[in-house]
Amino acid sequence: MATITKTISKNDNLSPDAETIQEAFDLCLDDGNDYDLQILDTATYTEQAELAARTSGGTVHLRSTVYSRNARPIVTISGVDGNLLTLKADHKVTGIHFVYDENVQGDAYRRCVYVPTGFAEYSEVYDCIFDMGGRYLWDAGPPSREFGHCGYFSEWEVDEVYVYNNVFRRCGYIGCRVDPASGDTFKIYNNTFVKCQEGITVETGNLANGSIYNNIFDMDPDFSPDCNNFYAIFVHDTNIDPDDFALLDYNLYYFRNSGLALTTWVYWSRGGSDYKYERLADLQAAHSVEANGIEQQPMFCTYCADYHLKPSSPCIGAGTAAGAPSGDGDGETRPTPPAIGAYEGLCESAIGVQIDKKQNDTYWVRVSAVNTKQRTGESEVSGRVNLKYLRWL
Repeated sequence: MATITKTISKNDNLSPDAETIQEAFDLCLDDGNDYDLQILDTATYTEQAELAARTSGGTVHLRSTVYSRNARPIVTISGVDGNLLTLKADHKVTGIHFVYDENVQGDAYRRCVYVPTGFAEYSEVYDCIFDMGGRYLWDAGPPSREFGHCGYFSEWEVDEVYVYNNVFRRCGYIGCRVDPASGDTFKIYNNTFVKCQEGITVETGNLANGSIYNNIFDMDPDFSPDCNNFYAIFVHDTNIDPDDFALLDYNLYYFRNSGLALTTWVYWSRGGSDYKYERLADLQAAHSVEANGIEQQPMFCTYCADYHLKPSSPCIGAGTAAGAPSGDGDGETRPTPPAIGAYEGLCESAIGVQIDKKQNDTYWVRVSAVNTKQRTGESEVSGRVNLKYLRWL
């Protein structure tokens, strides 16, 4: 089986065969070959693209060649309604920054990556960023509900699903949804979910080959104030319970408003009854899962944009190396044990200054510098920080 490489670029100076993503997909002939589709620039693609059905095997790999910690966003796909990428063949998607235009309105199902029933047998999505643009599930009001609002959505009959090292951000409904049929394998690991109404949804099926581990679930009800139910993990099936998972462990859960009564970490619908576990300890007491789970603030560099970890983060070294990816979402090698979440790398060097107190008409500020260590100090200030008085700890 041959691997055919094609390049995709909006800059003609970068590629002699510059194409759109859809044009590159159209070249993936039904010949059984593997296709390596390499995006060469950081342009914005406003198109919708569909990888047509391929019956002769072979995997199509859509990837960015320019992504790293210092080269984000990579490829922004925005400004359209419906599914941004519909994949009807075995595929890998790597290093793409998906952004959904928050101004798009209507009742259509909206997903960044959509894998429909009956086409693909293998799906692997990693090192991506999914940003659904901050739209609420109920923003249009019934009956115009924004259902199907997902970063990644896989329907039945996908035999193998691997989703890892991704950031799912501002998903008004679901970050990642899978619908496994009996015998299907799915692994969702080392992802970071922020501001999603539901982090991971398992709609139905058999969990015996399903694993969810090393993920961060940072839930924020203020992001979608019209919703009263938020779930880190939502499983909707009448025949399964948490103990059916092959692995449900080493995840971190944090809720930014503990006063919301209907908030739950994990929700199960089984046998006509609802099982809601409002704290991690409730889930641990009821089932043999999450023995190594954590319920703490993940300590991101910045909650709004940078989901790398502060040196004080409880995620560092708290994951399991069994089945973890060798690298993180930036391509950095993961140590053993790895961190929970998409990134191993810490905050880049930065100086923060915050007014700490005022005494005798003199302002004292707390100065912090963050890199591989976190240091703090105090200094007397009159319009600027005098480093002479900075005390390193």
